[in-house]
Amino acid sequence: MESTGMADLLEAVRQLIAFLDLSRTDALSPQGETTLNTATALAERAQGALDVPISVRSQVQQYVREAHLVIAELRILNSRRRSNRAVLARQLKLKEEAEGTQKQMEELVVELTTEESHVTSLEDQIARLQQDLADHKARAAAKTRALATSADKLEALVKDHTEAVQIDCVAEGAKLDAEDARLEIEWDRIKRGAEEFLNSHPQN
Repeated sequence: MESTGMADLLEAVRQLIAFLDLSRTDALSPQGETTLNTATALAERAQGALDVPISVRSQVQQYVREAHLVIAELRILNSRRRSNRAVLARQLKLKEEAEGTQKQMEELVVELTTEESHVTSLEDQIARLQQDLADHKARAAAKTRALATSADKLEALVKDHTEAVQIDCVAEGAKLDAEDARLEIEWDRIKRGAEEFLNSHPQN
């Protein structure tokens, strides 16, 4: 019959494997936390068992510690993914603002063209309509300034936000994918080690 210490260790490994069999989402859920905490508590309880070799206790304890580390890294990774999505959302909003400014520019170009047409027409009647001509020129100058301001705003938005943020998000996405792949390997390695341990200590 198994000692209480060994029974605790084997049950800890079973709980750890059950935890590692969960999906990423479930592993980060309260259910996953409970399962991992159960494995942790059992492993810690078995640490004082004198009838279990220290190497065996240490091996199980190592599995549990590594599982906690991977979960902690997954939480950080998920947080960074949320932040990256928020940056992308802000970038899309800036893109919409830029498109709105572009539309305003196009409207101002049309208006400016109309005003310049008036100016050309009035110059042919300068003797009679000199005051009217001056008014239209003033309006045309104001619209020209507005057009220049809108162009500067669009250029700043595109240069300072859109391209830079897209590049940063793509680079961050690549980093996150690489980290995710590394954690997947760690995840499988811990699970295989735990399963091999359980298989090498069958319960009588």
